[in-house]
Amino acid sequence: MGIMQDSPEFTAAINRYLTPDGKQKIAQATNDCTPQNILSNIGFDVNQYLTEPLSSLISNIDTLVSTYCAAGTPVTYRREQIAMPGSGHTGEWFLGAPGALAWLQQQAEDPAAHPNCDTQTVPATVLDPAAMNALTAGILTGPARTFLGL
Repeated sequence: MGIMQDSPEFTAAINRYLTPDGKQKIAQATNDCTPQNILSNIGFDVNQYLTEPLSSLISNIDTLVSTYCAAGTPVTYRREQIAMPGSGHTGEWFLGAPGALAWLQQQAEDPAAHPNCDTQTVPATVLDPAAMNALTAGILTGPARTFLGL
């Protein structure tokens, strides 16, 4: 939620889509740490906090990505086909993190690797081999290796 504290523009943009309860939910999340937010939002239904259905917002994201790509801005965008049943937002966050970390690692190693738009609809980003590697080598075993000094 740090971006909302750092960017009044982002906050104004997101607030257009939040119900009063949604704004309250975001305010509470801003005061909590990530583990607290994950545990308190298991089974979270984002649609109850939005002024329009999430599917409508996703089509807005598709349009935004298309606009950036048409202007020549390189964008890497993945839309997942498989929703996590019963998880609400929490499962998507956990399963999306490995792919995001793999992308960040790739960007650090070779920022010129994706000079164009790369938009794909995939079953689940976590199934990508680089994401699986980030999940096993980084997220799951990384903290243990750090703790053990390995």
